[in-house]
Amino acid sequence: MDSRLTELFEQERERVFTPAPGFCGKVMSRVRQEPVQQTLWENALATGWPMLAAALTCVLAVIGMNVMIPATPSRGLMEIYTELEVPAAHQALYVDVDTLSTPVVVEQMILEDGE
Repeated sequence: MDSRLTELFEQERERVFTPAPGFCGKVMSRVRQEPVQQTLWENALATGWPMLAAALTCVLAVIGMNVMIPATPSRGLMEIYTELEVPAAHQALYVDVDTLSTPVVVEQMILEDGE
């Protein structure tokens, strides 16, 4: 019984590990059919396209978010205080705001003080 098992194992080992007579010819014909390997720059460009696409997608997403979300004006403590406590004509003295031209503001301040 042992001799039969040993013989079976030997046959299987030869069948699995020993190549067929036409094995080398098949391998060489398949190698000849393969395309020529790419150069370094072709490989770099081929692998770089996904990264370029991901970066472009991220940039477009950031730009889209910036366009969709409305800009909120930045108001500090000084702006809030002057809106509540200081008259509108005097606010230009304390806060740098986009108001009327300087002569108009000065005129409003003079008129308000004269009253």
